[in-house]
Amino acid sequence: MNSRARLALALLLPFLAAGVQWTLWDPWIKPYVWFLFFPVAFFGAWLGGLKGGIGGTGISALLVWFVFIPPQLSFELQSPSAGFSIMVFVIMGCLFAGFHEKLQRALYSSEVRFEATFERAAVGIALTTPNGRFLRVNHKLCMITGYSAEEMTTMSFPDITHPSDLEADLANVRRALAREIDSFSMEKRYVRKDRSLVWINLIVSLVRKRNDAPDYFIAVIDDITSRKLAEQRFAQLFERAPVG
Repeated sequence: MNSRARLALALLLPFLAAGVQWTLWDPWIKPYVWFLFFPVAFFGAWLGGLKGGIGGTGISALLVWFVFIPPQLSFELQSPSAGFSIMVFVIMGCLFAGFHEKLQRALYSSEVRFEATFERAAVGIALTTPNGRFLRVNHKLCMITGYSAEEMTTMSFPDITHPSDLEADLANVRRALAREIDSFSMEKRYVRKDRSLVWINLIVSLVRKRNDAPDYFIAVIDDITSRKLAEQRFAQLFERAPVG
């Protein structure tokens, strides 16, 4: 649902609440004039943001004043308490809208920062299910493996792990799921899409749900192929050295 539709729905909620309250007024709700309208103010802010919350609050206040506050079907006020109740409702509705707007902005800012961190990181990052299927991968990991993000989300980490390194990796995963460890790191090889090998340093942490059940793994992957090749060349030179 787009923002305009959400705003329109937020502004229609007061009329819906007024219709329901009018239907139930004499046998059930009377004299609680604000019975259905505090929820309307809250959900108006949730649906339409600041504009929806304030607009829905204003429409609700006018409807209640005209339809439900005695004398009904007029904008007269028989007592100061009725005017005070209208003022309290308007203030509360505006507060709902303001607080919700601040929460939405904070959430949006947090999401933007997360997206920037995730996608622009200098290392590969992956979120995987407890059974190893990729939920999400960043651009750097796609560069390391040679697969696109769409391809990787149809795969699991055993699909790209070198067979000789797979059992050690799976053993660490089993230990994490069994609560023996919270995280682990290891060096292993990925088999790229073009079937070439790349050495990586893998750091994995398990995130659990509130009920302590495993939720997903966070994996940080660093390409260490150049370092491994340098180590192999050094080892070869060391073995061929003419002196002890």
